[in-house]
Amino acid sequence: LSAKSYDPAGTALAQARAAGRPYALAFVDIRMPPGEDGVETTRQIWAVDPEIQIVLCTAYADYSWDEMIARIGNSDRLVILKKPFDNVEVLQLANALTEKWSLLQQTRKKMGDLEQLVAQRTRHLQEANAALEIEIAQRKRREEHLALQSDVTCILADSNATTAEVITRILQLICQELHWDTGALWILDQHSKILKWSAMWH
Repeated sequence: LSAKSYDPAGTALAQARAAGRPYALAFVDIRMPPGEDGVETTRQIWAVDPEIQIVLCTAYADYSWDEMIARIGNSDRLVILKKPFDNVEVLQLANALTEKWSLLQQTRKKMGDLEQLVAQRTRHLQEANAALEIEIAQRKRREEHLALQSDVTCILADSNATTAEVITRILQLICQELHWDTGALWILDQHSKILKWSAMWH
């Protein structure tokens, strides 16, 4: 891609990035009459694609280094190339910076894959934890039910207990199983048809 101003270059950069085929490197002349200069163009390019490597070419002292940094920021994606330069110098820069950009993309992809893997494993661990907690709760409940059945069996097996005592003790066990603080047994008097208090426990 070759452009004499930012507008066509910016459109091409945005389209390439949106298509998933971003540019790796841009050579920008610091003097681009009659539009923006190269420093402003660099700032606009990075606004569209902050990962692109830029070589800023200049033969003049238009800006001091401090002035340039004040406008576009201090970045390891920027290289200043002084004119006049030879073809070998340009080719070396292009190869080195393109390789640097490619390595950064690979590193970012690996980091993304790693984060995705960590998130996936974390999700699996959370699911396994939740399933284990459910299993523990169910097992505890089964143990409580077995203990209750055993206690009820022992009560029923007590040949010395009266029917009223058996009922009272079984109801007391049920209330304990339900975690009730207090329980009371009321029995219907068959003659008076009135409920009468029989026993209480807490």
